[in-house]
Amino acid sequence: DDIAKVEADTSCHIVTSFFDESRYGDDDFSPCWEWMEEHPGGLYEMVFVLSDSGFGIVVLVPNQAGVDTDLLRMCAEYAEHTLEALPLNIVSLSAGDSSWK
Repeated sequence: DDIAKVEADTSCHIVTSFFDESRYGDDDFSPCWEWMEEHPGGLYEMVFVLSDSGFGIVVLVPNQAGVDTDLLRMCAEYAEHTLEALPLNIVSLSAGDSSWK
């Protein structure tokens, strides 16, 4: 879907600011989601909490052809990476061992 349509349908500011006219790529852009996580297999999960009751919306963004490139760039820049989403050869830390291998 078009990002502007998703933002309008969900009331979630994905690439635009809730507070001003800035958008992703602008120097003063500040994301409006609570957190974003990258999952194995190329999927980003963006969580918006919309009220004090805890009501929220989860937006899933697949990392695949056809998805807006600015949206994917933003996801890659801001997402928390789960251990499962990282290549296994980056870090190996044995239980009880405080040294990096």
